Amino acid sequence: MSETSPYFHWQQPSDLLALTEVDSELLGEDRKRRAGKDFREAFIAARFAEFVGAEAVRLLPPVGNQPTPDFATKLQSAEFWYETTEIDRPGRQRGAEPPLVAPTQVRPHEWVGSADYLSVLKERSANKAQKEYANCIGLIIYDNAWPLQDPENLTPEWWRNGTVEARARFTEVWSFDGQAFALIT
Repeated sequence: MSETSPYFHWQQPSDLLALTEVDSELLGEDRKRRAGKDFREAFIAARFAEFVGAEAVRLLPPVGNQPTPDFATKLQSAEFWYETTEIDRPGRQRGAEPPLVAPTQVRPHEWVGSADYLSVLKERSANKAQKEYANCIGLIIYDNAWPLQDPENLTPEWWRNGTVEARARFTEVWSFDGQAFALIT
């Protein structure tokens, strides 16, 4: 999307969320692929801005080849910048798999175990921690592996173990499962 996209303009979180709902329908399966990158970032940004009670939210346009955080929120007139990343099944080829409706449609070898998933979390959070983002205070990790063999193992300790480097780099590190946010401390 170009920087003229409404995603890049300050707006209330509910307005950005409504825009992502419309775009979700328009993008269809492309929302899972590269074409849906801005959509996914805007969805996370809108949901997070609502969660923290922000007055406004927008995506941040890229600045040349330097790492640029994904979005900004305004809270009591102060601006806060955040980076997002997504963790998924090991080896997933985004958009290459057929749409899944129920866990019964998933082949046994496609279920994700918490140990394998932890390696993905560590890799992604370390990768983000190594980048130099200007003014970025937080990282939001979108937990998108499905289905999990042992979801009960994704405890606060599991999240802490997987985000050691990110927590040393960012003031705030959050997990997001598509429904709720949790601060990783």
